[in-house]
Amino acid sequence: MAKKAKTTKVAGGRPGPPKRESVEAVELLSKFAATMAHEIRNPLATIFSALSQVRKHGQVVGDSATLLNIAEEEALRLNRMVAGLLEFARPRPPKLRGGRPLEAVSDAVNAFRRQECLPEDLDLAVEGGGEQLLAWLDADHIQRALQHLLDNAVHAPGPGPRRVRARVLAHEGPPQKVIVEVEDDGAGIPRDFMDRVFDPFFSSKPSGIGLGLPVVRRIAEDHGGRVEIDSVPGKGTRVRIFLEPAPGREGQEPVLKKKEKEAKEPRS
Repeated sequence: MAKKAKTTKVAGGRPGPPKRESVEAVELLSKFAATMAHEIRNPLATIFSALSQVRKHGQVVGDSATLLNIAEEEALRLNRMVAGLLEFARPRPPKLRGGRPLEAVSDAVNAFRRQECLPEDLDLAVEGGGEQLLAWLDADHIQRALQHLLDNAVHAPGPGPRRVRARVLAHEGPPQKVIVEVEDDGAGIPRDFMDRVFDPFFSSKPSGIGLGLPVVRRIAEDHGGRVEIDSVPGKGTRVRIFLEPAPGREGQEPVLKKKEKEAKEPRS
């Protein structure tokens, strides 16, 4: 009889006050990331300029054209790395509003399709349902989190997924939550890696820098939520972001945020 594959779950969020050493470690890593981004960005700008001049003024053909293309691709990869370092080191605080997560999910999937060269046999779609659900969110941040999750799903090591689904669900609780979910049928995450997936700079991808899931967790925490990952090696992975519901509050600020804003405004 075949042995049933075991699901491994890991959660990232804030069930309690963070330990002082954990906060200090993240702050140190953020400073390191910012320094690295600065040190890479300046010479990278020079490299881009030089490559542009070579392509503009030189007669680049044959092997020289191939080498130039490789250099440009690697420069673009470094530029994405710098963007990832800065995103981790200097996150913008979210501007929470009552909004529809499904709209942010649909926008993220459409943007991902435009930006990525996807396998022809990949079935990537947003599932119906969740149209009426409202949550406290910053749509730009949720879209960024979805971009990271889609990138992980499509480009993870091993046999690629044939099916990737993004969806929005109601979690009845208690407590009640709104769930943004990405699920794939890819190779799954090895059990030995599950305890490290939220560690900054840990990546199983050859060209990865290991900041995608840490950024996703930070975005979820900034929204007052958490992230959960369920994975079965050889079967696939499901990642869930839990958000606070905002029934009947579309376009509005959270009450606490509104009061804080009013307290800061000068009185006449």
